[in-house]
Amino acid sequence: MLLVGLALLLVGSGSRWQPFHSHVAPDVYDGSPTPVTGYMATAVKAAAFATLLRVLGEAFPGVPAWHQIVWWLAVATMVVGNLVALAQRTLKRMLAYSSIAHAGYLLVAVAAGRAPARRHSCSI
Repeated sequence: MLLVGLALLLVGSGSRWQPFHSHVAPDVYDGSPTPVTGYMATAVKAAAFATLLRVLGEAFPGVPAWHQIVWWLAVATMVVGNLVALAQRTLKRMLAYSSIAHAGYLLVAVAAGRAPARRHSCSI
């Protein structure tokens, strides 16, 4: 059940990652005013990653599988986001795919993170 919960958490919060995000972001970024586009590219993504890092570190510290899953998602997000960004004709669509690629860079940091070491009390 723990692995099923982990999978559901990663898919649910994966709306900022390439496999789950690339079909919506370019249209939303292209149709939004520039300040809203900038906000979506930074603040929303920062809040989502802070939450993801906290939940994975606190709820699943003993499950090593999430590191590899997040690492592969990071690789796919960086590669596909950057390659598709190169082919865009409008600035906002390029910013959308670039933002997706940057989410991959943040995922690398999440995958490299470790749970804090448990402190053991020792009485002498």
